[in-house]
Amino acid sequence: MIHSHRLPRIDDSTFVESDRQQVDSILILLDLLNSFVDDFRADLELFNHAETDLVSLGHWSRIACRDAAFAILNFQDALDQIKHALKCCAPLKTIERERALRAVIGRFGAAFPDAKPIRNVTAHPVSHIGTPKNRKDNKLRGSALLIHNSRINRTVSHSKNGRLISFDMTDQTLETLGRIQAAAFKVFQENAE
Repeated sequence: MIHSHRLPRIDDSTFVESDRQQVDSILILLDLLNSFVDDFRADLELFNHAETDLVSLGHWSRIACRDAAFAILNFQDALDQIKHALKCCAPLKTIERERALRAVIGRFGAAFPDAKPIRNVTAHPVSHIGTPKNRKDNKLRGSALLIHNSRINRTVSHSKNGRLISFDMTDQTLETLGRIQAAAFKVFQENAE
């Protein structure tokens, strides 16, 4: 089971105020990574419960999948903001730390390449299927098939701009988020007291 990580301690006592504010941002965002992993865990638990209750399967599993799509993109947004805060904090910014953080962000992108389009389709279903043009644009390339909020086993899928986008509601997805989270924390742990 993935547990919340303890925030690194960054000694910013010699930093100017603007750099201390960036450190605050980094620590807040790292803590948000904990929240987003916890959110995905709760979504997975709800999904698993819905799988055992055939009466509520459709309704509750859809809610769990929708919220999971949000948690995954929020996680990515937090990583991107951590990168921005690091760039703005000269005392913390080192080539090694920037490379390590880029590697973490790259791992996220490789594991969740569709995070943003899935969240957008999930958050704005009307613009995905609401007009004939939307439906035409979002069909799978070379077919008449439009996939919207489809779930086969534990894979949540949509067709978007001619291609299939998806993520999995699995323990493996939760573990992947946890490993990426741990790697993000490690980027800042060398400054731990």
